[in-house]
Amino acid sequence: MRILIPTDSFPPVCGGSGWSTYELARGLRTLGHEVTIVQPKPGEAPGVREIEYDGFQVQLFGAPAPNVPYLRNYYKSERLTRSLADHLVSLLRRTPHDVVHAQHVMTTVAGIQAAKAIGVPAVATVRDYWPV
Repeated sequence: MRILIPTDSFPPVCGGSGWSTYELARGLRTLGHEVTIVQPKPGEAPGVREIEYDGFQVQLFGAPAPNVPYLRNYYKSERLTRSLADHLVSLLRRTPHDVVHAQHVMTTVAGIQAAKAIGVPAVATVRDYWPV
């Protein structure tokens, strides 16, 4: 099975959410699944660059987000969601996946929108209570 995991954070620099996502990806890979990781990077230059971590190719999706409190939130939620969803749709069209499993708050809406646009099942894991 091919699984697309858009995630807010992923090693090597991350907190509990990133490490939990890494362990999920590792477990899926051990079971023979192909895992694609996409991590948005608000505040970095727009575009996609790839890094490797423990055999995973991680697409870092740069997106503008000025370091001004109100504007940063707008860019991280409204604008990033749209551009990330577009990127995920493009990725899903190029390389079909069987499921999208979004991880945490920043990638959940974009992951679900992209999956719906392509007709692929989607699930989401949000680890903190604060978004509620």
